[in-house]
Amino acid sequence: MSFADKLKKLRTENKMTQQDVADRLNVARSTIAGYETKNRQPSHEKLTTLANLFRVTVDYLLDDEVINLDSSQCVIYEDEEKKLIAKYRRLSPAPENVCQNMSACLNSAMRKRIDSAEYCPCASIQSISILLQSF
Repeated sequence: MSFADKLKKLRTENKMTQQDVADRLNVARSTIAGYETKNRQPSHEKLTTLANLFRVTVDYLLDDEVINLDSSQCVIYEDEEKKLIAKYRRLSPAPENVCQNMSACLNSAMRKRIDSAEYCPCASIQSISILLQSF
């Protein structure tokens, strides 16, 4: 898949318009249209910004090789998990570190309690959700 096709696919999967992407890159909408129609190529700086925007690597954007994943490698998130991920991605570094530390503590605690009747698989998600709501 070409860069142009990947960019359009990522943009539509993220429910963004060409103007939305253009605003993030500080370019004209026609520039994004050019990227998607193979008439233009982004600078290294813009490639990095695009990769960060869509949370992919620059290598992924530039590599024409199609990587096929089998269904066991795909993760399907519930709506609540998607909301948490979105909130987490909007955090500044300090709260992000707090969430990572809290998640590690919760995972450790759940591993210790997994054999007991106290185990609740939702504990981690609920606790992190409460923490994210405070930011």
